[in-house]
Amino acid sequence: MPKITFSQEVKDELCEVKIKREEALAELAAMLLFGENILNNTVTLKTEHANVAARIQLVFKKAIDEEVFIDLVKGRKNYSISIPLTLAENAGVYFSEDGEIALDEDIYESEISKRAFLRGAFIISGTITEPKKGYSCELITYNENMAYLSSEMLESFDIRANTVKRNNYYVTYLKDKNSVNDFLNIIGAHKLMLDLMVTQIEKDINNRENRALNCKTANMDRTISASVFQCKAIMKLQELPIWDEIDDLTKQLAKLRLENFDLSLTEIGERMSPPMTKSSVNRRMKKLIDLAEDK
Repeated sequence: MPKITFSQEVKDELCEVKIKREEALAELAAMLLFGENILNNTVTLKTEHANVAARIQLVFKKAIDEEVFIDLVKGRKNYSISIPLTLAENAGVYFSEDGEIALDEDIYESEISKRAFLRGAFIISGTITEPKKGYSCELITYNENMAYLSSEMLESFDIRANTVKRNNYYVTYLKDKNSVNDFLNIIGAHKLMLDLMVTQIEKDINNRENRALNCKTANMDRTISASVFQCKAIMKLQELPIWDEIDDLTKQLAKLRLENFDLSLTEIGERMSPPMTKSSVNRRMKKLIDLAEDK
């Protein structure tokens, strides 16, 4: 049995994300635009993953209350879903005879719909490197405008992306660990984001040990164990309404913790603006953890 790739693991988790109609419309639009293969007034979406095929069915039903059917390509484990262009228009996506495409702007105006759009783009066309091999994430499309639109959406979440033409495709890509982590967070792959964080922490530990053999491993282990616990609490709160009630200084502290897994509370406090004592950092971290445990 072939090994499941990290990309497939991420897509499997995303296919379980629960959505409302506004999110379904945005996710569906992205699938149509990033997976487009047009012939005879029909858009055909293809995938090797049964979960992705089922997700396409789900978002169609949720977004426009339409049933679409999955065909299994004979002799291959490939799934194909054919959508008439008129049905795509019901989802706010328009394909002209000269190859131009258009998308209703209100589909991706809100933050929640932007998250859903990027999630749909990744489910249908995204790839991500195995964590132990590096940090790279890509969204692939035939359409240049969609590549730059996804880049703009990422920038609205303070994630810097690059776009390049590769053969007949346009690729929007992320190449650093913080950007890849943030991307997984905003599209809803929280479990695998934590797995990636742990892998990154392990890498950072190994690199640090190679540079400084006198590193106090026991202290580092305690710092990292506490850091992972704190990060889980922060990410949980970020998805809840109570996050908006937390003061800006504590949010700044939380952001520093997410971006610096291996720093001690003293080092975190030194990076605050203005600097903060270890006891102050600890008090605020404890408050965040208590809030997360109460929810």
